[in-house]
Amino acid sequence: MNFRLNFHTSATTTLEPYEIRARIQLELKDKKYNVESVTDKSVLFKDNPWRLRSNWSPYMLDGGEFVISDDHDNGELLTLNYYWSYLPFLLIFSFMTITLMLEKAYDGIWFFGVFYTIVVPIDIIRSKNKASELIAAILHTDI
Repeated sequence: MNFRLNFHTSATTTLEPYEIRARIQLELKDKKYNVESVTDKSVLFKDNPWRLRSNWSPYMLDGGEFVISDDHDNGELLTLNYYWSYLPFLLIFSFMTITLMLEKAYDGIWFFGVFYTIVVPIDIIRSKNKASELIAAILHTDI
């Protein structure tokens, strides 16, 4: 069972596929993502959740795949298919719920329920913003 939500975003460019691939790999290496596989038309990557990082580290996507395809307007279409894993939220919420039920602190269950109702959409929005930033950084051309 996959404990994740899948999203995608895309942008068009006039760059050649080999340039796009090189920029993707450079950007992923710079952001410290693990590149899983590289083909002519795709780059698969994921984040290492066990990597040590500080509170000041930027938000990172859980993983995804860049797909390069031909656009109708004689350009290239770069699509980022990425996912947001909700397994950590589910595990922590389940642990807190069981613990609070054993302690008969039912108000705590409501508190954490409301807390996660607010935090989860914010985290999803942060992942969508990070995906857009990642595509923009890759397709940014110096004039």
